[in-house]
Amino acid sequence: MAVPEDHHVRALAAELLGRVVADVDEQEAQPAEGDPGRPARGAAAPPVVVSSAGGQRSDGAQAREDLFSADVARMQDVVDSVEDLFHFGAEQAVGIGDDADPHPCSIRPGMLLLCQTPGEWVDLAVERFDEVLVDHAHCEKKAAAHALSLLAAFPNVPGLARAMARLAREEAGHLSQVLALMEKRGLVLGRDAGDPYAQGLQAMVRQPARERLLDRLIVSALIESRSEERLRLLGGGLRDPELRQFYGRLAEAEMGHGELFLRLARRCEGFEERLREMLGLEARLVRELPLRPAIH
Repeated sequence: MAVPEDHHVRALAAELLGRVVADVDEQEAQPAEGDPGRPARGAAAPPVVVSSAGGQRSDGAQAREDLFSADVARMQDVVDSVEDLFHFGAEQAVGIGDDADPHPCSIRPGMLLLCQTPGEWVDLAVERFDEVLVDHAHCEKKAAAHALSLLAAFPNVPGLARAMARLAREEAGHLSQVLALMEKRGLVLGRDAGDPYAQGLQAMVRQPARERLLDRLIVSALIESRSEERLRLLGGGLRDPELRQFYGRLAEAEMGHGELFLRLARRCEGFEERLREMLGLEARLVRELPLRPAIH
């Protein structure tokens, strides 16, 4: 779940690299040509179901009766897939093809994070699951906004605009599912308390246009990969079998999102060296930040 920077990111900038980036919700003024507390409770509402990737509309009748019976959509490594845009209904999952890179020979394994989330986080997240759930909804909300922000900031990068438009739609579907689960538990979204992990990563982004694109894509991939790890851990720690399956499917989706951002980033000059550097910085950030009843 790629998330935009909050206003208090400057508090962490000095500890990291001393650089502060503009709010990622803002559109770049002049994109370079060719540049690559506990939640309040409220009334319940009907759930929103997002069907599984690759599924047919006729498969969804029973699924609509249960929030957890629908698979969460995930990115798919489908090269040069054909889609009927005129019949792409809102209830269908977004199966994102490899828009970032149409050449199958260039698809490489995903990156490996340099440190693992401690087991204490899982205990805290399960104990205070309602708080984590609300934070999760905020993460999905910001993920959709972040995808559209990248589209607006870098409209001339080949493959990026279409990929981000489809990603934003998939993230919005995930948000709908998390919100439906919250409503079944009597929770409301409330205000976003911020995410020091995402803020710390955003503080690493350099400002020249080419470097900014590369860094924002790598930061997005890092957040997606860390989210995948934590959603799997959360699902494994929960006792409810439906919740376990729900978070397992969401983790699969996060893995696909991270792969997409990596494909886009690999096309930028200096990718390998910068990825190694930022993996180290991300690991240090995870070790230094206190544990929270939140996804990050």
